[in-house]
Amino acid sequence: MKKTFLIIVVLAAQVNFAQSVFPTDGSNVGIGTLSPVSKLHVVGTITSYEPTALSTTVNSYQLINSISGNVGDNTLMNKLWIYRDGTLNNWFNARLHDGISVDTSFKTPNLDTKTWWERDPKDNIQSWGTDALTYLTINQGNVGIGTISPVSKLSVAGSLTLNGGLTNAQQRPSINAGILTNGEIRGFSNSSNLSDDGFLRISAGGGTNSNTKSFIDLSGYSTIPDMNRNIVFGTFGLERMRVDIYGNVGIGITNPTNKLDVNGTIHSKEVKVDMVGWSDFVFKKEYNLPTLEEVQKHIAESGHLENIPSEEEVLKNGIKLGEMNAKLLQKIEELTLYLIEQNKRLDNVEKENEELKKEINSLKKI
Repeated sequence: MKKTFLIIVVLAAQVNFAQSVFPTDGSNVGIGTLSPVSKLHVVGTITSYEPTALSTTVNSYQLINSISGNVGDNTLMNKLWIYRDGTLNNWFNARLHDGISVDTSFKTPNLDTKTWWERDPKDNIQSWGTDALTYLTINQGNVGIGTISPVSKLSVAGSLTLNGGLTNAQQRPSINAGILTNGEIRGFSNSSNLSDDGFLRISAGGGTNSNTKSFIDLSGYSTIPDMNRNIVFGTFGLERMRVDIYGNVGIGITNPTNKLDVNGTIHSKEVKVDMVGWSDFVFKKEYNLPTLEEVQKHIAESGHLENIPSEEEVLKNGIKLGEMNAKLLQKIEELTLYLIEQNKRLDNVEKENEELKKEINSLKKI
């Protein structure tokens, strides 16, 4: 009977040994495997209740499974802790506890920086910084920077600096600011939408709908003239002012051809016009003043004064304010010369009349 029991024990040991490797030459140890790939290779679960220090030298690690179960199987309260050596005050901690946590709070100086992923995929990923302030969080797919309560795919509590480009897959991504909703910041449209507003639009409201409070369209290069490098300003969903590719500004007009085109009334306390030359040349001796007969003839033939545009020309081309004022002044100065000449003639006539009166009186006395 004893011999039979001994044979059974030997066979059991051989079976167990066939599943494990316990070498004595310092090579890898395998439990549950015949081909260990590390110093200790375990195929199966590990239960541990106390920390086990593998080494106290720099770059050593501790491996702790503080509660029974398989690490990584989402079993509640499973933990995996890995620490870098603390002799240089340079600890690194990664642990699985209802998720995964990375902690450098033991570093000197104390950064108190932590990152964790919750076991429930609907929960958060958060990163803490100095004094446990939250720097980054992901909550149900929303990313928050500087906030633990992101309300959109990306919520930033602070300024934003971009060193690269910003691409919008959506044609009109919207923004909400306070009580004003349906705003948008829209970038370059794809080829099928090149004629749709500007390549960069900043607006408050919804597109070109009547509830749009205001918008600015910035256009890049385009083969469509209306969108070719223009800046458009609008209110209430309608264009109000435009700066075109040539620097011409149009107010109430979409195709300005001058530095300022205004389709409407201009009210101003004063308008200053820079001039080249003025009409005082009329008073110079070398000026050839037309005779009244010549003026009369030109009026009869043309229906307007010389050097003054006709009604047809004015209606077609408008007038240049400074130039027209100079021409009107020229006519006033010419008229002044005519009046002076007429006054001289009247004086001569009066003198002649006085002489005639004297002669008549002398004849009456005879």
